[in-house]
Amino acid sequence: MKEKTQCFGSQNGLRIEVAWKPPLREASAADATWGELRLWVGGKLIWGRESETLEEHPVEWTWIELLEHLAFAWRYIEFEQGYPLGLRPLWPTDLHKAAEDRWEGMSDVLVRSQEDQLHAFIETHDLSRGIKGAELPSVYLVRLGNIMTIGTATDTLQLPLKETLSTLTALGDAIRDRLVVSHSMDPRADAAKVDWKGRRKVDQVEFRRIATGLDSQYLQEIGCPAAPLMGEDPNPFELTEGLALAGMARGHLGKKTLSDVLVRIKKFPKNATPTLDDLSDQAVAFFAEKDIRKPYQQGQVLADWLRAKLNIPENSPNIEDILKQWKVVVQEMDLCTTALDAVACWGPQHGPLIVLNTSEKHSLAAVRRMTLAHEICHLLMDRRGALPLGEVVNGNVPRWFEQRADAFAAGFLLPLQIAARVAQQTSDTDELISKLTKSYVVSREVAAWQIRNSNVELSSERYVALRSLVSHPDRF
Repeated sequence: MKEKTQCFGSQNGLRIEVAWKPPLREASAADATWGELRLWVGGKLIWGRESETLEEHPVEWTWIELLEHLAFAWRYIEFEQGYPLGLRPLWPTDLHKAAEDRWEGMSDVLVRSQEDQLHAFIETHDLSRGIKGAELPSVYLVRLGNIMTIGTATDTLQLPLKETLSTLTALGDAIRDRLVVSHSMDPRADAAKVDWKGRRKVDQVEFRRIATGLDSQYLQEIGCPAAPLMGEDPNPFELTEGLALAGMARGHLGKKTLSDVLVRIKKFPKNATPTLDDLSDQAVAFFAEKDIRKPYQQGQVLADWLRAKLNIPENSPNIEDILKQWKVVVQEMDLCTTALDAVACWGPQHGPLIVLNTSEKHSLAAVRRMTLAHEICHLLMDRRGALPLGEVVNGNVPRWFEQRADAFAAGFLLPLQIAARVAQQTSDTDELISKLTKSYVVSREVAAWQIRNSNVELSSERYVALRSLVSHPDRF
């Protein structure tokens, strides 16, 4: 006999159902939390199995293990942002492959050290690791800003952070309540209840270390001093712009350069941007009505949408004029690296401000325009979502959001339909590339990719010539 089924979450998001087995009075913690559980992500059954008749069968287990896991991992699920080791997989389930690609050619000692860090991340961000006696499919939870990415082998969703944490909290509370109503005398039950209640008890030092991946001494040295203790701070778990950017720049910018960037940002207080805000609201609403999952497709559609909104004809848009009209400040600075394109800030205290890197290739007009167009995508789509405080271009930002911004930038500067038409009208490939790079002020690589992605028919000779212009010909 089972009790009434409890349901948590939303139909098309993260959804969990549990039917409890009636507990015996003073049962063990394991017996008190025995039940049948099913978990769906995006409407697809992940924990459970479908029969040949499409009937969904639950997983029968003791869920004290899941409560213990959630209590232990909670601070990492809620506070840690992005992936470990500076890895940037497109999907959470690609994390292992991204690590293996990184480790190729590395020393065994360094690989073993990084394997430990990867293992620690997976232990706290994969819900299935909480079930010790049964083998269940992985369900990854990876936060970025106000978004929680939930990844499985069959699907990946981006859900509001608060919604996801609310679902997990309700599930944890329900498991804890089973321990309460059963009057379990098991010491394990008491420990689980205490740990669950104290799952968010961390001080500022620990919170900042988890959220940024940086220790307190480093943060102090770059100008992000320690804040009051948890009980004294009205918003104890909120990152500042400086902390968020420090985490995104981790491993990419030198300490002195990062400190100089943060000093520059602090000189620009928050600026009202009503025109940008209105366009951003429209863009987010536009995509809310569409089911476009792939980041490059979203970027292409957004580029066409914005060109239409701004009444931009077929010529090349003046990116800096657009940003000026939106009251977005653009500054220049040598970031002493060629790896990063820019650092941008648009949080509650400072900005919107884009600090462009002027080091070497970054001073070129085509690179500058591409970087600014990339930031326009984030300004429109991510300020209330994944990047509420700012961004470090090519820093520790998950590749999904960067791929969308790159596709937008390329399409906004050089639309696919224009690239296709000019390609059809121009027989000589060198002349074609020259026309596009001069007329639209894009790099040769961007021109080559836009021709390729336009699906215009290419001769083998032209294909080889275009392929030679890109930095990753294996992906062309």
